[in-house]
Amino acid sequence: MNETLTKLNSFLNDKLESLGKLAEEHPEKLTVKDIAEFLKVDEDSVRAAIENGVFGMAWRKSGAMNKAYSIPTAQFVWWYTGCDPLKVI
Repeated sequence: MNETLTKLNSFLNDKLESLGKLAEEHPEKLTVKDIAEFLKVDEDSVRAAIENGVFGMAWRKSGAMNKAYSIPTAQFVWWYTGCDPLKVI
């Protein structure tokens, strides 16, 4: 059991370190590509998550065929960590 906890702690620490670097590099907003690389999924999966209200925002300008996406860094960090932002303040 101790070995399992050690492996889990190592995994979680590595992911949080990667998340910290990502937030440091992009303190205001993240790109779809950034999130896809971090989560190891394709960019379409990230876009689908955004459109389903998981994190970020999507919009289409009047008359446009494509959509734009924005992922505020803080919102993604709160979603990924499960942190309640109102308890942090």
